[in-house]
Amino acid sequence: FMNMNKMPTIGVVLPDHPVKVGDSWNVEIPTAMGGIKIDCTLLGTEPVAGSDTLRIKMVSTMPMNLKMGAGGTPVTDESKAMMVMAGTVISNSILNIAPDTARLIKMAGDMSTNIKMEMKGDPVNWGPGYPHAMAPLPILPVRSRSMGRMEDEYYS
Repeated sequence: FMNMNKMPTIGVVLPDHPVKVGDSWNVEIPTAMGGIKIDCTLLGTEPVAGSDTLRIKMVSTMPMNLKMGAGGTPVTDESKAMMVMAGTVISNSILNIAPDTARLIKMAGDMSTNIKMEMKGDPVNWGPGYPHAMAPLPILPVRSRSMGRMEDEYYS
């Protein structure tokens, strides 16, 4: 259905020039479904698990444009699609990275979606369980840590 090995991974896009606290940078990363827009701001430094880290705000906006044909195979021609999903996924995160290695140490953020799913053609061809309506997902909290221990603050 979808090759997850080709999806972008979680990380931070660093600028190609020196920045100071309060400076921002942005980049667009091409994907099969369109470009991911990433806006970052250096917020300062913060100790995490006994190490100083760079604290970065990152807002990512990714388009969702998926067309599936019969049998669940992706198609490019919308007239051959039995399902079309279109919309946007937005991630709003605070990342802490090691200044010497750029290793992601801690991440906390929210992810939200605004995606419309449309079934096309004769419902007989949709398979069991259809018709199906898809409501937007609520904001999903995203938390991770690569060193130290998870603290209770992550779950509040």
